[in-house]
Amino acid sequence: MASPDIAGILDNSKELDRLRKEQEEVLSEINKMHKKLLTTPEVVEKPGDNSLAKLKHLYTHAKDLSESEVSVSNMLMNQLDALLPSGTQGQQRRRVEGSEQKRKRMKSDSDISRHSPSMRTHIEAYATIKGEQVAAKVNAGDGDKDEWFVVKVTHFDKETKEFEVLDEEPGDDEESTGQRRYKVPLSAIIPFPKKNDPSSAPDFPHGRHVLAVYPGTTALYKATVVNGPPMYSNLMTTKKKMDPYRRGKFPSIRWLPCQKDIDTLWDKMAFSCFTFIFNFSNNTLKAKGWAARGKFERKKPHLNIGTIGHVDHGKTTLTAALTMALASMGNSAPKKYDEIDAAPEERARGITINTATVEYETESRHYAHVDCPGHADYVKNMITGAAQMDGAILVVSGADGPMPQTKEHVLLAKQVGVPNMVVFLNKQDQVDDEELLELVELEVRELLSAYEFPGDDVPIVSGSALLALEALMANPKLNRGDNEWVDKIYTLMDAVDSYIPIPKRQTELPFLLAIEDVFTITGRGTVATGRVERGKVKVGDSVEVVGLRETRATTVTGVEMFQKTLDEAIAGDNVGILLRGIQKIDIQRGMVIAKPGTITPHTKFEAIVYVLKKEEGGRHSPFFAGYRPQFYMRTTDVTGKVTGIKNDKDEESKMVMPGDRIKMVVELIMPVACEQGMRFAIREGGKTVGAGVIQSIIE
Repeated sequence: MASPDIAGILDNSKELDRLRKEQEEVLSEINKMHKKLLTTPEVVEKPGDNSLAKLKHLYTHAKDLSESEVSVSNMLMNQLDALLPSGTQGQQRRRVEGSEQKRKRMKSDSDISRHSPSMRTHIEAYATIKGEQVAAKVNAGDGDKDEWFVVKVTHFDKETKEFEVLDEEPGDDEESTGQRRYKVPLSAIIPFPKKNDPSSAPDFPHGRHVLAVYPGTTALYKATVVNGPPMYSNLMTTKKKMDPYRRGKFPSIRWLPCQKDIDTLWDKMAFSCFTFIFNFSNNTLKAKGWAARGKFERKKPHLNIGTIGHVDHGKTTLTAALTMALASMGNSAPKKYDEIDAAPEERARGITINTATVEYETESRHYAHVDCPGHADYVKNMITGAAQMDGAILVVSGADGPMPQTKEHVLLAKQVGVPNMVVFLNKQDQVDDEELLELVELEVRELLSAYEFPGDDVPIVSGSALLALEALMANPKLNRGDNEWVDKIYTLMDAVDSYIPIPKRQTELPFLLAIEDVFTITGRGTVATGRVERGKVKVGDSVEVVGLRETRATTVTGVEMFQKTLDEAIAGDNVGILLRGIQKIDIQRGMVIAKPGTITPHTKFEAIVYVLKKEEGGRHSPFFAGYRPQFYMRTTDVTGKVTGIKNDKDEESKMVMPGDRIKMVVELIMPVACEQGMRFAIREGGKTVGAGVIQSIIE
């Protein structure tokens, strides 16, 4: 064996020291540049400034030095191997080969070059990330494959080189019993670039696949880096239907190299893909992508309306015709009959809001439209006031006239406080005699007057929703004057615009939203949907979840309406609210989300109640103290016991007859968020038997 080149070993050792010292000098220069850019970001916009070019040169030099260090280290180790006994040499050789394999892996397209001062300090650098959020590959232990998502590092074991990590809800500040812990190896961890330190966010080349964390979530989304103008031809695609491009922004400290084994994440993404443009001056990444959340622009007054009426009179057909007709004018997204009837909820795409089935716009207003198919669940919603409308379209078949459910819906609309109504006499094409249609119109006006609506003044438009819809399906670009049946739809919306006034919203009162539905979005957290009853709410606001269980404080981390983000939700908006640190099991329909300290749960109150007569769909017989019906308050229904009764003269009474107006003391079996002046309905056996208003809270 040739004698070892001791001089060569010494030269390589000196070269290694020189490289490390030079790296430290370069890193010092990089840090100086970072401080300059962070304190005076506007400098890069000045003509002739070469700060970014200089910084890129420093990065490149640091990268070259790091690669040279690895090369010299390997050369030095090979030379030292020749001096060691064969057994030791084999051990050292395996260690060097492991380092080489690691270097190759780190240089591959599926990973990122680390710009640490030395490979020797790699583990020490990882040990400093305790308490930080990182991307980690973990297995939930329920048979699923490993997945990449965001976790919090709680401990690093230097002996086993393993991390203990916590799977936390987005925005969690404290650990909870519902969070999961995992142990993962060093290879399954990717730290995020450090905050306010762009040097730790490397300059990814054009076309590099990366992972991005959407703000307020723990989900990682697959993306492609684009340097310079967006290159749409280079975007990755999925098999799913693509939504139009929308703009968004991502902090530069929340993007990572894309690993080859995260392809299983692809089918679970809330955003299909993005194009990123790094902006050094404000430390952000601009992104364009399919299915990125757009922003809801509040350009017109917003109203909530709905179609009510007897089954099969054409409510859903009319709703479909409305969206198709307004879509032809560019004011709506067209909805087919089966889309409205099925009411699909695409909850996999983030925060999706389907409190109202469809949205559309006229020239002067934005509408949220609730189609009322007449089933029991919706009747329940109307009674509780959760789906309370600013106005309604009563649909009556011109061939049949008012039917039992027509009367029930008019009664319910009056009970929950729908202030105004417009009538559409449908199926005009099936009525041969014009006089019959006039008789139906008179009958409808009498019905409305009987329930204290201004029957003589209510606008009534006749037409055929089915023929209008068929015409629009055949030619979606029909305009006014092109088809007589489509023109009837435009006339109806003209009547809605002119007759139903814009309500005065209670925006100055403290925020309150009654929860209609609760669901979990993977990687985003728990979302509660409902209609804002009063006040305003925006991201960052502190709120309380009140009623049915112990009151819990939380923070709003996201607000959306109709699959678009909202800067601020106001009274009347149908929204979804993302809540920090709240698990799905912690909240339920019937609770309210409110400004802290503005509403409390109660179990006992005194109320003024009107008991419906038999002719109004109420009870046939009297009831007594001890009566236990269901009380419908906002979005909840809870059993209550009538413990005291007084007549309209404030005298104690033992019996209540249908048609009586009384005072009663009610004791609920569960605490409900309620307050003085709040309305409620009383139901028994699937029918409404009374309606009341809380006069005072007892306990």
